[in-house]
Amino acid sequence: MNCQTVTDGVLEAPAFHEKAGNIVITIGGNTIDFAVKAFPKGPFYPLALGQYRPIALKLENDKLVFSFKLWTKEGSPPLEVENNEIKGSMPGWDWNFTANALEMVNENGIPMFQMIKKGPRRLIFNGVFVGPEGALLVSDSGISGIRNPRAKLPKPIFKYPAWKFPGKYADGSN
Repeated sequence: MNCQTVTDGVLEAPAFHEKAGNIVITIGGNTIDFAVKAFPKGPFYPLALGQYRPIALKLENDKLVFSFKLWTKEGSPPLEVENNEIKGSMPGWDWNFTANALEMVNENGIPMFQMIKKGPRRLIFNGVFVGPEGALLVSDSGISGIRNPRAKLPKPIFKYPAWKFPGKYADGSN
């Protein structure tokens, strides 16, 4: 039996959409796992630094929608991702992305924010999160204060500058 459809002479493969399963969020090696039906209504904030909650996730039409505010310098507007769209900029900073990853680096090439999509509902977050009450370094090795001598910065995901290497992974895998 052929499950493909012909539309205007173009052969299309069937599209699949997953409604079951879990939403898995990893921050600094810590994992939060929700059944899709149990995911909080409205925004969910997986990381808090006092009152500062830089990451907001919500489920819209069975897809994760992501918003983020990265404060960089006092008196400067934040770099933002709002509903999966990048907004704002910071002189000297760069960002690179693909459909499955987003990274923002400072003027020294240090990853200040990383979001890696490992599947339709699995996200990994790393970076340096600065809020009014302090700063956290979040990487695969854990979550720690920024001044911790054993803290390890996240490794860059992409090559830079982005204008020269759009969407090119640092490890050369694409």
